[in-house]
Amino acid sequence: MHRGRSRRRKGHDGRPDRKEPATRVAYLAGEGKLSISIGRAARLEESIQLIADLRAGLPVKGKAVIVLS
Repeated sequence: MHRGRSRRRKGHDGRPDRKEPATRVAYLAGEGKLSISIGRAARLEESIQLIADLRAGLPVKGKAVIVLS
């Protein structure tokens, strides 16, 4: 039995396995093939307020995104 790195992480064509949703989303975003509506983006420093607003039930049209840069 092979005890090295898992072969399931990437398919033969280099794309991530469909069983790992976060990896798949990152791949699609990097390829420009992910089309989602971003309603609110916040830098990491502002993320606490974003999360508090979401927990308080404030509406956001689209997805809330925390930007790491």
